[in-house]
Amino acid sequence: MMKHDFTHLHEFFEKVKNIGFIERLFAWKAVLSLSYDAYEEFKSVDKKLEAVNDELNKASSKIEKQEINQDHFKEIRATLEAEKKVLEQKKEDLTNQIKELEKEVSGFRKVEKKNQEEQKGKIEEYATLIKQANDDRIRIQQEGEDEIKKQFARMKETWQAHQDNVQSIVKKVCSRYDIEYVEKVPFKGNPDNTIKICDEHIIFDAKSPAGDDLSNFSNYVKTQAEAAKKYAKEKSVKKDIFLVIPTNTADVVNQTYYNLVDYSVHVVTPNAIEPIILSLQKIEDYEFAEKLSPEDREQICRIIGKFAHATKRRIQVDHFFAQEAMDILTKCYELPKEILDGAVEAEKSGMLNPPQERRAKQISLEDLRKDNKRLKKEAEAKDIDTKADLKIIESVPLYKEE
Repeated sequence: MMKHDFTHLHEFFEKVKNIGFIERLFAWKAVLSLSYDAYEEFKSVDKKLEAVNDELNKASSKIEKQEINQDHFKEIRATLEAEKKVLEQKKEDLTNQIKELEKEVSGFRKVEKKNQEEQKGKIEEYATLIKQANDDRIRIQQEGEDEIKKQFARMKETWQAHQDNVQSIVKKVCSRYDIEYVEKVPFKGNPDNTIKICDEHIIFDAKSPAGDDLSNFSNYVKTQAEAAKKYAKEKSVKKDIFLVIPTNTADVVNQTYYNLVDYSVHVVTPNAIEPIILSLQKIEDYEFAEKLSPEDREQICRIIGKFAHATKRRIQVDHFFAQEAMDILTKCYELPKEILDGAVEAEKSGMLNPPQERRAKQISLEDLRKDNKRLKKEAEAKDIDTKADLKIIESVPLYKEE
């Protein structure tokens, strides 16, 4: 704070206070001069006071600002302290959570370690099982290959012994039923087995695969059937020739009957030899057989055989169309009810009358031919092909495979 010196004022007041009458009369100028000095001093003091007041005001303003700032700082401090408390609480909570998480992580690590150990054990177990499965597969495959090799070996032995086996069967049958077995045929060629019934030579030729591959065996049998023509052209040889194949090759042969121009070839297995020979022997039981020439007997047998074959084929075809008709009738019942009801009514009103058979009236062959010719013309008029290749029907097996 600024210090003031009031010397002139003190002197003025002392002078006025102690002045006498005489001094008032004769020394007033000195008092007046002193008053001027005191006044000037007072004025200077007043200015100084104003300056001091300004400084005080400024200081007060600063103090107020500082107080305001201090209050603001106090508020900020209080806010920061509150936030600090909140953050400290959060820190404490986070610390607790971290501790809990560390405990969980520790537990997870233990579980993971345990799982890894279990997984490792399972992997080792699976590896052992896979190895064992592979070993078993290799062993089973090897056993299968060995079994196939053994089977092929047995099949080869069977095929190699097939000719001897067929010869043995034919000779046993001939011996049992007193049938002539021809050791040496009186014509060109050397068939495996030949028997003689009704002055006819009947050939049973054994055929077997040459190797393991059976894919070409069916073609081989067909070729041998065609090659049998050298026997069929002989007059004393029956026109039905039998090719005997091993039983275990029957499933690979596509065709078991070859109806060639001048002869027929039957592909049979060894177990069919005896029934075939017995059926052929039945020809001798007929009284008229001795009166017939071999050509006549052959012709009769071929006609009967063709008739039997045609009859059985007709039964097979009729059965096929009957099955198709049953399927169509079954599908008719799946039609909408209105259409089905109308069809039922039409069925009830319809009538089908085939020609009535009379015992006294003979069915004329000429009439049948005329009817057949008329039906062919009607079919041709409707673009129906009646000249289809009958080999398509003949390719369908007539008998079930064994």
